[in-house]
Amino acid sequence: MKEIYVLHEKDHSNNEESIIGVADSSENALKIMCEYYGKHKEIYLNKVEESGIEWIRKLQVKSYDKSLCEVTVTCQYFTLNEI
Repeated sequence: MKEIYVLHEKDHSNNEESIIGVADSSENALKIMCEYYGKHKEIYLNKVEESGIEWIRKLQVKSYDKSLCEVTVTCQYFTLNEI
């Protein structure tokens, strides 16, 4: 049973949503998230581990213009080749 983990970002400053990465494990998804944002502050963590959601994290990060903003990152998992 092969799973993939997709990282969804919601930027609370403009309500835009995007996919920031895809990984082969929850651990690698977390590494990708940390690499993507660099230094950040974790505000909230919810380890769901059901219904296709591994975890949800709310972060305070620096935006492209160096101002602080909040984002929510959801790690969603899918099993390949299954309904």
